This record gives sequence, C-alpha cells and structure tokens, in this order.
Amino acid sequence: MPRPDRHEEVEINFLNEGSLVYILGGDHIRIGARQLTLFWAALPHQIVSFSGVTSYFVVTIPFDQFLQWGLPESFHTQLLVGDALTCDDPRQGAIDAMLLQRWHDDLIGASEEVREIVLLEIQARMMRLSQSMQRATPKQSTAAEDTRSKPLGSTLEKAERMACFIARNFAKPIRVADVASSVDLHPDYAATTFRKTFGVTLNTQIARHRVAEVQRRLITTDQPIIDIAYGAGFESISSFNRTFRNSTGMTPRAYRKQFQR
Repeated sequence: MPRPDRHEEVEINFLNEGSLVYILGGDHIRIGARQLTLFWAALPHQIVSFSGVTSYFVVTIPFDQFLQWGLPESFHTQLLVGDALTCDDPRQGAIDAMLLQRWHDDLIGASEEVREIVLLEIQARMMRLSQSMQRATPKQSTAAEDTRSKPLGSTLEKAERMACFIARNFAKPIRVADVASSVDLHPDYAATTFRKTFGVTLNTQIARHRVAEVQRRLITTDQPIIDIAYGAGFESISSFNRTFRNSTGMTPRAYRKQFQR
C-alpha cells in the first residue's frame, strides 16, 4: 500500500496465510494468519510490510451501520480511540476462514436478499467477537458505562459523533468550540460528555490523532519534520515538539531514526 488510506468504515482484515504489518495511526499492528482483525478506518492506515501473503480478505462496514448493531459501548470506544481488535483463537480462525470465503462467494453477483443475509452473518460475528472480549476482560465500571442511564441520542451518540469529527478534521486548526458546534452542544458540556464517555479530554484526543499522523509520516515518508508537523495540524513547532515528546518519550528525529526502514 504505497499511500495511506482513510475511509468512514470499520475494516476487517483476514489472512489465510502469512502476515502483514499496518501502521494504524502511529502504531505498528501485526496481523498473522487466521487472526480476524478490525479497526476504524477513519484513522490513517497503511501496509508497510508483509510476508507469505498471496491474498487476503477485506470487509468494510459503514460506521453508522456498525453503531446500530447493538454492540457493547466499550467495543465502540476501543475502535474510536484507535485500537485494533484481534481474535487470535486458532479454533475460531478455522471457522472464520470458511465464513470469509463463503461471504466472498455469496456476494459475487448477489441479490439484495443474499446481501442482507451476509450482512446479518457479519453482524453476528461481531457480536461473538465482542462477547469473547468481554469474557477475556473482567467487567469494570467505565466512564462510558456511566452514560447508559441517559438517552443514547443525548450522550453516547453525540460523543461518538465528536470522535468522528476529530478523526476527519484533526489536521485543521480545530478547537473544542468547533467540536462542540459539530453536535450543537455548549463547549463545556461537550468537553464533559466526551471525557466521561472516552476517559480523555477533547484536546487530548485531537493531539493523539495529530501525533499518530506525524508518527506515520515520519516512518513512511522523507518529508521534512517541520512540514509533517504543520501538515498534521500543529500550529507551532514548540507545541509540536512538546506534545510529541510527551506522547512518545523521544524527539521526532529520534523516532524517525529508530523506526524508519
């Protein structure tokens, strides 16, 4: 993948053999054989290496539709903050291999009825994945769960829309007021809602996206660091250097030297 990709969907990747490495935001994500992996594709992502891969399956789900599937809020939150979710159960991997091949075959020249069946099967697979992750992680009270007593449209939906707005616009000179305006909320209330839902502030989330974009460009391009910083949305070099060092523990130059191939 010579250039980064971004699209408003949840992306599922599955390899029957071999492995590949994505840069998702600024993180290296390794996908091994028969490991169903999904991530929010609004984040810049790019394949930087692969081994033994002859072909692989990619499934994309419109994010708005994904949110309507009734999956746990913690599942949404992990994707929205940039995590890649992976199922590495070998037994499930064999089942997924058959499922992906069946979905592929069914969708060739499929009728609307068959497409709907495949979509329901994908939804069921996501429900099983979220359930298995909940079993693997002891249930704890989270900020996102504290919002359940409030109507979805008034709290969680707006927080998710704010996260989407940031992902689409972080490279622009956006402020908390701009994010709040995108969901018709007062800036103070928007900031509180976001923090209670995702456990981080709006400014922290904006900075995360910007640093991740800088990390990706440092690794995959030879652009001057100053151009990368401004291109990712930072408005001053001093702010950029401080934020990048606080996030990664090193300077941009040292980061490029350590990770660039």
